[in-house]
Amino acid sequence: MDTDLKPCPCCGAPAELNEWGYVICPECGLSSAIKETVEESIAAWNRRAE
Repeated sequence: MDTDLKPCPCCGAPAELNEWGYVICPECGLSSAIKETVEESIAAWNRRAE
């Protein structure tokens, strides 16, 4: 599984994968939507608008 997380789009802090399987920024609290799988949470977090 690819767990490379992009930094937080709001504050630029490193993001973390929490124990419930979604991505959260420990600095500002921004989080990914809760998805069915960890892979989907990571993909949602890493998606950026062009």
